[in-house]
Amino acid sequence: MIFLLMIDMVDAEVTIMSEKGQIVIPQSLRKELELTPKTKLLVYKKDESLHI
Repeated sequence: MIFLLMIDMVDAEVTIMSEKGQIVIPQSLRKELELTPKTKLLVYKKDESLHI
C-alpha cells in the first residue's frame, strides 16, 4: 500500500533532516494516518518544494 500525504499548511508540522538525509514524520501524523514501519511513501519535487 502506498500513501500519498498532502497536508494543508494549517496542518503542517516541522521536522529536521539528519546528516544522512533522514526525516521523522511527527507521531501525531503517523497515528492519524496509521503509518507503520515499512510503509511506502511517494516523495517528489514540485517547483522548489519537496512533497511527501
